[in-house]
Amino acid sequence: MNDNYFAENKYVIEADNVSNAWAKVFLSLMNKGIKSISPLVVKINFDDNNKEILEVKNLIDEFLLTEEKNSIQTVSNTIFPNSLWLPHKNKEKLFQNYREIWTKIKEHHVQSHYPNKLGTYFSRMLCFNDYKDLTNGHNQLKHIFACWEKAKKSKRYRASALVCSIFDPRTDHNFSPRHLFPCVQQVGVILHGSMGDAGIEFYALLPKQLIIDRGYGNYLGLLNLGQFIAYEMNLEFKQLNCFISNVELGYKKNVLRGIESSIKEILS
Repeated sequence: MNDNYFAENKYVIEADNVSNAWAKVFLSLMNKGIKSISPLVVKINFDDNNKEILEVKNLIDEFLLTEEKNSIQTVSNTIFPNSLWLPHKNKEKLFQNYREIWTKIKEHHVQSHYPNKLGTYFSRMLCFNDYKDLTNGHNQLKHIFACWEKAKKSKRYRASALVCSIFDPRTDHNFSPRHLFPCVQQVGVILHGSMGDAGIEFYALLPKQLIIDRGYGNYLGLLNLGQFIAYEMNLEFKQLNCFISNVELGYKKNVLRGIESSIKEILS
């Protein structure tokens, strides 16, 4: 292996919204001779008024529908159920609403193309020790907020306390050659300035990502989750950073040439 292999194959992609970020990764993978990108850092600046380009999103969703894959919104909701979040309500209302519909969510995942019997990303954050029933487990999000309330009083905080783990070795250490969940293994908060007065970044660690099937939904769900956490901490959300060990298309390039042409036309 060439000593410069990793230096030559490092990618850092920056974008001003989810759609542009996804498109830059996708178009990079469509280049001749590129089978995967390893590693990849995706940085998305947050602007609630410029979160997506709907023409790009709809184009991907149409392809996912023809392939009988989960929609972007379905993937996004596994990370953060944005439609259930009411900012003017206490965060406990969001947690309660999610618990109340959990049975239906589980049924949907059992019936979906990728049945998910091991919970969702949000259920593991909401109730890590008991993410199947959500009745008696550790609420990692609630812990982050409690740590932050104490930190504001003491003017001290520990960065490693503002983290949620998704990967659970009790169930995820197995011998399956294709383990589709969890792609996102950890998320956390990075504060800037004095006690976050210069805003926060939200980050996610992913060992592997299939950019067509789940990439857009991952980015959107993580951005929504970061927005929620920043809001509840009463800090300004600046940026999402995704650190991905390996990203691939998941399809042969000739199948995706139509999408490639349409994406270029939309963004031109």
